Amino acid sequence: MFVDASLSASAGGVTAIGATPTTLYVGGSFISIGGEFRQNLGSLASFNASAYDWNPSPDVGPGVIALIDNFAFIGGQFRFLGQSPTNQPNGFLAVFSRAPQPALSRTTGNNVQILTTTGDRTDAVLQTSPTTISPVWTSIATNDTPGFSWTVPIPATLSQQYFRVLAR
Repeated sequence: MFVDASLSASAGGVTAIGATPTTLYVGGSFISIGGEFRQNLGSLASFNASAYDWNPSPDVGPGVIALIDNFAFIGGQFRFLGQSPTNQPNGFLAVFSRAPQPALSRTTGNNVQILTTTGDRTDAVLQTSPTTISPVWTSIATNDTPGFSWTVPIPATLSQQYFRVLAR
């Protein structure tokens, strides 16, 4: 499957690019890229150009994207990231971990929704334990494309378990 990674006709252009073997980080003046709403900054999967779930939404596109082993450094004249004033960058620099940042929530039925942001480097693993006192964690699912959200059906026997998501 190929996803159109092109910018919309109203886009002002690209001002910064950073690339890894699995991800293309793109900054500029746009409201969508990779088929998804991504304001001024997004990351695309290198294998099909679809947008990862990572969406920092700076008010102004960055002027530079620098990638090192564990982090993405984003620099520019932006004043905020995301839709909340609590997401204040430090001056003109924002730093994001390139490891999966998971969020776990229960959906309808016996499904667990797992959202992983960025995470272009490692897998995300869902684990379960019957208790949080001296827990014994067992892996029950692995997401090998961790930049995307995924839903895992949970067997009824695990419905009263505790869950966590780890990067490996």
